[in-house]
Amino acid sequence: MAFAIGDHVEVCGNTVGFEKAYFGGRIRVVGEEAMEVELETQKTEDNTPVKGFFELSRIRPYPDKFTCTINKHDDVDVWMMGAWLWGKCTAVKETTYRVYFDFFPKWCCTTDYPKYNVRRHQFWMGRNLRSYWMFWQCKEHTFSAGDRVEVFGTASKYNNCFMPGRVVGLTDKGVGVMYETFLGDDGDTITEVIPYGKVRPYPDTSHGVVHSQEAVEYWDSEVWKTGICVWVDNHHCVIYAKTIDGTYDTFPHPKHNVRRSMVWKKNEGKSCCMYGRVH
Repeated sequence: MAFAIGDHVEVCGNTVGFEKAYFGGRIRVVGEEAMEVELETQKTEDNTPVKGFFELSRIRPYPDKFTCTINKHDDVDVWMMGAWLWGKCTAVKETTYRVYFDFFPKWCCTTDYPKYNVRRHQFWMGRNLRSYWMFWQCKEHTFSAGDRVEVFGTASKYNNCFMPGRVVGLTDKGVGVMYETFLGDDGDTITEVIPYGKVRPYPDTSHGVVHSQEAVEYWDSEVWKTGICVWVDNHHCVIYAKTIDGTYDTFPHPKHNVRRSMVWKKNEGKSCCMYGRVH
């Protein structure tokens, strides 16, 4: 990934006890193998911000904020001592998360932390000109009645669209889904059995900024349609997408109805959600 002066980043610690700690900062000098970063919370003796050169392998973009439900066994970060410390959620309570840290023997402990000081841990993966944020959901591809999901459409005008719904039951052939936005001719809700491979959990809400050249999904009446963001202004994202008649067109769409496209995958017996950035 290419960084620029002023970018908001996080620096991973490398001293004993801080190998899984992330410190926020801003890039001040760009180099080929290292960057100078001015840290946000670390101060010198005269109370000025600490600056230092850090290897590229220790620098990542500042993670986007997510509105999501954190579950037991999820990887999380806890805000303490001016940094985000990576741990594992072991219990969910009304106002706190119980988190276990294992990165420093002296601190191997389980403690409750206020929910407002805990975020989902996100993994940054660089691949040539495309980089990905990824986080584990720590749940199998199984669903329960009442779960909110999305169905990937494949027929006619709903090809490559995502249709929101609720799980009403499970069968050997797939997931019983009642659609949220579709109604039959008689005005009743529509329920169908969908193959497991065409159903995914409803994505968490990302408050990250949508950039040009990113894969996006835009809300159009009753479904999320897929496209590419080609331009962003104060109020709109200009989308390049396939139209109903099979041609491609470019058109503006309100920002509040555009979200970053997320891919649901299964890896090592767990599920993960990831989205990409093109640089």
